Amino acid sequence: MTQIITALITILLGTYTVAGAHDRAAGRIDDHLRKPVAGASVTVVDPSRGWSTTVYTDQLGRFTLPELLDAQYDLTVTHPDHDTLRIPKRPIAARTALALRLDLDATADARADSRAANHWLALLLDRLPSDTQRRELLQQCTSCHQLGNPATRRARSQSAWTKLVALMARLGGPLTPALRETLPAAAAVADTAAARQILAQPRALPNPDPAAIVTGWTLNAPGAMPRALTVHPDGHVYAVDVARDALYRLDPERGTYETFAIPSKDAALGGHFAAPRLRLPATVTARTGPSSLDVASDGALWLTLSLGNALARFDPGPRTWTWERDLPGLFPANLRIDLHDRLWYTLALSNQIGTFDPARGPARAVRLPARTWAQALATGLAPETGYLRAHAAVPAPSIGPDIDRAAPAALEIAHDGGVWFSQPNAGLIGRIDPHTGATETFDTPFSAPRHLRCDAHGRVWVSDAASDYFARFDPTTTQFTTWRLPTEPAGTDTASALAVGAPADTIWIGGANSDTLMRFDPDQESFTTYPLPRETVVRALTIEPDGTVWGVTGNTPTWHGPGPTILRLKIPN
Repeated sequence: MTQIITALITILLGTYTVAGAHDRAAGRIDDHLRKPVAGASVTVVDPSRGWSTTVYTDQLGRFTLPELLDAQYDLTVTHPDHDTLRIPKRPIAARTALALRLDLDATADARADSRAANHWLALLLDRLPSDTQRRELLQQCTSCHQLGNPATRRARSQSAWTKLVALMARLGGPLTPALRETLPAAAAVADTAAARQILAQPRALPNPDPAAIVTGWTLNAPGAMPRALTVHPDGHVYAVDVARDALYRLDPERGTYETFAIPSKDAALGGHFAAPRLRLPATVTARTGPSSLDVASDGALWLTLSLGNALARFDPGPRTWTWERDLPGLFPANLRIDLHDRLWYTLALSNQIGTFDPARGPARAVRLPARTWAQALATGLAPETGYLRAHAAVPAPSIGPDIDRAAPAALEIAHDGGVWFSQPNAGLIGRIDPHTGATETFDTPFSAPRHLRCDAHGRVWVSDAASDYFARFDPTTTQFTTWRLPTEPAGTDTASALAVGAPADTIWIGGANSDTLMRFDPDQESFTTYPLPRETVVRALTIEPDGTVWGVTGNTPTWHGPGPTILRLKIPN
């Protein structure tokens, strides 16, 4: 645990000035040698409102907070290899000046505990015998939760790890027999004294833009697992909660949010997939399982209900719900609406892309190719296999796609109307012609292409679920250009979310294991990294036309880290 500094903190009210502070609170952070600390995160929290804001120090250690209400705030300052500074209930008002000091972490244990999950993960990956097992571990585990956060890296015996691996398989994270055999022994020695000495070594520092302001609104919803969000034309931000059958609406101007319960029609736990042997985490109470959402031209929101195996329409005016249940496939997940108000969505358990025109109906589906005959067979028998697993004496069903089953993951509508998709287990991305339904697929440089977005030039950006690489695909030349995330140590991070937006097709990526947001400039081929609070996984990102970045965070299980939060990152002009 990082040490809480209780001495040598000086709060100078009205006597310390920072250039550009104007009427806002500002200050400077120095270290124990009175040298400025650049790249520190300064966070103020109003616990009564569930609101927080974070800024970053410049090269001279200076920071300026956004406009605040005159109130008491919890103040936290963090920086790699330094003690965490916490000052509870500090009065902060306009023109408040803060002169703060950070000390270096005094012990190796303190420095090891301050490391993000990916540093511990590096030790575990080094103990696996092959690149194949390392890629499998990244794909199957870090797509759901961090591997290496305090909850997962605490000392356990080999037998305890064996039981934990079996539990993860029942909850949707199956591993091959080879990895299930080697992982417990590798993980059991990853929190030894020797491992902690390695974790205590110096690490590369982030380079956040000191002009950035990160604002967070925490969702006071125990057990919540938000998985997608969108910005409505009226300025509200909507997010869906897959675990609690909820739709959240945030008013950024007022800093308040509302919760709308999604009608479950008296469905059982697990919805369409309810069965006596179904295994779900104890915190999950879902009967519909909303996974994605988008806004139609009339302002209504459409949602995919994965566990309900349905689509739902929410009209924000009268706050009414309408369902579309007659879907031709299984497990609707990622959703996009095209310029003609047609819905396109992935059907993860039947390897299809669904399409529904609310004005014409009914819903149809396009069958996607499989890499092998075994994948095609596994997908074709999905309904029968699910029934047998749920009702017979066979392993309990997984709610997500198995590693050997062809299944679409991401979905995106390009500017030309083409429908792009990724198939992680087949190593493919593809395009559907919206007029003819013809499908074309492309081999990728990745074994598990997952997140996918299109830029204004018609190029496709895609990340790998099994490595720290991402790529740009040019449909005209059918060529990929690849880059690697800047997270150190290399090979320890994957993209938890990806978005493309203004200005100039800037790429934003959430680091699954590094507690960061990363901005990539394609023209300069340069990265800027923004540290986030510990154990934070950004599940979805969207970009407004002015470049404002919105994200939603959520942990699986929910007790792995802080509560779910809607984030906004702004870089003032």
